[in-house]
Amino acid sequence: MKTKKNTKIGRPVYWTDAKKEELLKKFKKWMEDPKHIWFNDFIYDNKLRLETFYKIAKEYEPFSEAIELAKLKQENFLVKGGLFNKTHPGFTMFLLKTNYKDKYKTADESEKGVVVKVYSKKFSDEEECATVG
Repeated sequence: MKTKKNTKIGRPVYWTDAKKEELLKKFKKWMEDPKHIWFNDFIYDNKLRLETFYKIAKEYEPFSEAIELAKLKQENFLVKGGLFNKTHPGFTMFLLKTNYKDKYKTADESEKGVVVKVYSKKFSDEEECATVG
């Protein structure tokens, strides 16, 4: 059996640039609605896998930028909700700490020293004894 030169063999690509653009428009329109805060709901509603969603963002820069704006919207919702007692302040702090703790880390900061906790019978378990860096 002969094959033609330059013929691609294998599964066709599902997420073409046109489909990525279509998903981006759909995502932006979805995020414009004030009741839509958690973009994981968009992923679920559109029957996407989380890995697929972030893979598209990695391959398609405008989609990545839209996700950054969606994250900012989520953060603003949490902060304002916590400040004005519209959301539970403890849960708001928990979400912000777990989801946004590395947000403002720069490349220079990642190369700096590391805080190390040293435990000894002379010190309490919670006391920070040494900093390396």
